Amino acid sequence: MNLVLKNFRFFQTKFIYSYLCLLTGFSLSELSADVKLPKGLGPVALDSSYSVVKGASIEITLAATSQQSGQVFEYSIFEKPKYGKLLTIDNKTITQGEVLGTGKIIRLRYFAEFVENIDEDIFTYRARTQGGKYSSPSKVKVLIAKEPIKISIQDEINFGDLQIGFKGSKDLIVINQSKEDIDISLSELKKYSYLKNASRLNVPAKGRIVIPLHLNQSNTIGPIGEELIVQVGEIQRKVKLMANITPPFSIVTSPVLKFKFVDGQRTAKLNIKNNYNEDISLNISHEGSSFLYYESNVNIEQKSNFELPLYIKKDYQGDVKLVINIRHDKFTSAIDLEAEALPANVEINNSTKSIKIVAKVGDVINTNIPLKNTGGREVDLKIVTSKG
Repeated sequence: MNLVLKNFRFFQTKFIYSYLCLLTGFSLSELSADVKLPKGLGPVALDSSYSVVKGASIEITLAATSQQSGQVFEYSIFEKPKYGKLLTIDNKTITQGEVLGTGKIIRLRYFAEFVENIDEDIFTYRARTQGGKYSSPSKVKVLIAKEPIKISIQDEINFGDLQIGFKGSKDLIVINQSKEDIDISLSELKKYSYLKNASRLNVPAKGRIVIPLHLNQSNTIGPIGEELIVQVGEIQRKVKLMANITPPFSIVTSPVLKFKFVDGQRTAKLNIKNNYNEDISLNISHEGSSFLYYESNVNIEQKSNFELPLYIKKDYQGDVKLVINIRHDKFTSAIDLEAEALPANVEINNSTKSIKIVAKVGDVINTNIPLKNTGGREVDLKIVTSKG
């Protein structure tokens, strides 16, 4: 009888507990410390790895992702490291289960204790949106080196002179001179780029890796520089990335090209330099006036200069102010042209020096004297008569 009564009480207690859970909307899984949400729901904490020398510390970034953009997360330590210490940025000890704060990312420090025969340490953390469920724990692995990390890397990488719109490529070579594997991370770049999965890489002991770097396509003329930071634990190495984008041609002439009057003809020469190691073709044009003539399509050999003659038609006497455009592919440059009007040239009576008039005594003499200005400038005339 007592046995039956005990079983009944146990059943009754379990039933009441389940019923209370049903009423309050909580499930047994929600009361568990570790909740794994269905794929696509809630945040996902990101695994990561770092390298540090024994007895030193390293800054670690905790991050999470979510299908909903712009989310901020609350982070907490699920399982603390076995051999090292977790510290806040201002060196306060972090305990297991402690809520670290809210944000898109959280930064903390890991200190590697002097523990023998340890080459790595692991701790886990979780993330959740405000009032939401925690993600499954994600792992942070810290490789612990017994001796100082030694790496060899270029101080600068020069892509050289590149054509406009051309994507250059060079290799970043990282050599691990240490006796243990190391993890390296690369800073983000804007003007240059590397493969997406190359932001964090492992370099084997006494080994090397080659990371291709690319100059993003640019229509900017001139030097393009950016700094790449390679980080190994607390070690930061800065690599200067450089390139110079050159236009296909340069106008050697001054910004304003002025015509000269030579042998009854106004003429000028446009000096153009080919900057490339290949032949280029140019199209030359201007808008408006038809009194200017020149060769509109020219070819210039690699790394050479070309003089393009320009002429103003003789029957045009006025001044000239216009812009001429030089184009190769999508690159265009322009130069101003100026020419003064031709001097005034007045012809009197068709260049005949005398005018014959027949009249009687007492007649009022009226006559027309032909005047013609064949020059390009206005002129004021004064007629003076004299007694003959």
